[in-house]
Amino acid sequence: MNEIDFIGSDISSEHIIYAVLELLNNSLRAHKDKQIEEPILLKFRVCPTGFEICIQDWGGGFDISGLPYDLYSDPAEIDIHSNSFESYRINNNYQRFGLGLYLAKKTFPYFTLNFFDTQKQEIQWSPDTAAGTQIRLRTFIGDFTYMDPSETEGIYEKQENI
Repeated sequence: MNEIDFIGSDISSEHIIYAVLELLNNSLRAHKDKQIEEPILLKFRVCPTGFEICIQDWGGGFDISGLPYDLYSDPAEIDIHSNSFESYRINNNYQRFGLGLYLAKKTFPYFTLNFFDTQKQEIQWSPDTAAGTQIRLRTFIGDFTYMDPSETEGIYEKQENI
């Protein structure tokens, strides 16, 4: 990741890399905790209007209500020094800080989080049916504020199984 530079983006490469590494760390931890050997998918796709990053794991997903903030709130309104964040850190023995999704939402103008079952069908999270998590991050270059789904057929695509 240190060799990647996101030329043309309004977002610094360091912020992009940090946000992606935080999410990747979450996936790696879920796989390790649950002893999952399936690979984690990390995909970069460059399009005429920007780029997309996708992270997909088989870690079983998670209950978003357990986060120290409302995932659907504006990240500018989230106080990472609040009592709820401190309680989250204490309850997780300072092994989790609750920053991965927050940083991704704060860094990227387009953020989606989906859970899927063993057939890779999108579902609502449930500890009994969720097999994994997929996060898609997009940013735009220039004056573009919307990326048509048909434009996600990238000019350049790089996929790694981790």
